[in-house]
Amino acid sequence: MRLTPMACVLLSACTTVTTMDGREIDASSAGNCDVHIYQTYQSAIARGPIDEVCVVRGNSSYRLPHTVPVAIEKNKQYVCACGAQNAYIQSATESALDVAYVTLVAFHYSKNKKPD
Repeated sequence: MRLTPMACVLLSACTTVTTMDGREIDASSAGNCDVHIYQTYQSAIARGPIDEVCVVRGNSSYRLPHTVPVAIEKNKQYVCACGAQNAYIQSATESALDVAYVTLVAFHYSKNKKPD
């Protein structure tokens, strides 16, 4: 069943987490965490290769104002729940009439560097 954005607002916060390895994520155990958010994939890989851990899709429902920074702040706990402290913004939308949406990709910097 596919939920419309309005149904998500009415039914729940509608944050979804998709892990790269299929494991379940419990964000309630993440607590308050410090996450570095990169604006783009390119800015994230500027420091070196990355290993993506999970994709977090969320919104700013139940928070005001409905902006991308608020949506990021609301959903960054899921990045920590995935075991990462870094994420880049894959997509983000906001409008004056609806909640803001954000897709974050949580990652670790790879220990295996690319050959020169």
